Amino acid sequence: MLNQKGQIFSLDFILSLAIIILAIGMMLQFMELQEYNQREAEIQNELYSIGETASLLLVSNPAFTCQMTNTIETVDLMPVMGCILIGAPPSHEITRDGLGIPSDYSCEIYAEGITRYDGGAPSGDISSNIITECTDDFGTANPDNYYSSEREVVFVAATSSENIHKSELYHECVKGEPPLSCGLESGTIEIRVWKT
Repeated sequence: MLNQKGQIFSLDFILSLAIIILAIGMMLQFMELQEYNQREAEIQNELYSIGETASLLLVSNPAFTCQMTNTIETVDLMPVMGCILIGAPPSHEITRDGLGIPSDYSCEIYAEGITRYDGGAPSGDISSNIITECTDDFGTANPDNYYSSEREVVFVAATSSENIHKSELYHECVKGEPPLSCGLESGTIEIRVWKT
C-alpha cells in the first residue's frame, strides 16, 4: 500500500511538473510574440516618421522651392512653398540629406503635370525633369513596407533667374492678361521611401 501511494504521489508530481513546464513555455512564446510585434511597430513608426518628414521638406525646403522676386528690384521676397522647379540647375537638386532621409533608406520621386495655366497641353510625367538623388527604382525593389505621400504642387519651368516674378505671376497667371507666358503648371509630386 505504501508503495502504491508513492507511485500516485510521483505521478501527481510528474503531471504537475508537465503542466508548469507547458505554462512557462506558453508564457515565453507569448513574450516572444509581444517583442516581435513591438519591434515591427518601431520599424513602422520610424519609416512613417522619415517618410512624412521627407514629404513635408519636399514642398517646403527653400533649397528646393521657387523664390518669389520683385521684378523691378530683383529682390528675393520669399520662398514659395509647394512650388517645384523643373529643369532646375544642380543648385536646386533635391538631396536625400535635404529631405532628411538616412543612407540606409531608399527613395523615389514621381512628378506629373496636370493643368497648365497658360492653356497649353499638360506635361504628364515630368519626373525626369526634376534633379534629385531620389532615383531608386521602386518597381524593382518591391519592398514589403514603404511610405508613400502625394502632394499637390505647382511646377515652374526653370529660367536663368530660377525665380517667379511677382508681377508676372499676378498679371499673366492669376488675371490671365496677355502675353500669356505663365510657365506655371499644377500637378502632383509623390515620394516613396523604404528601408533597404
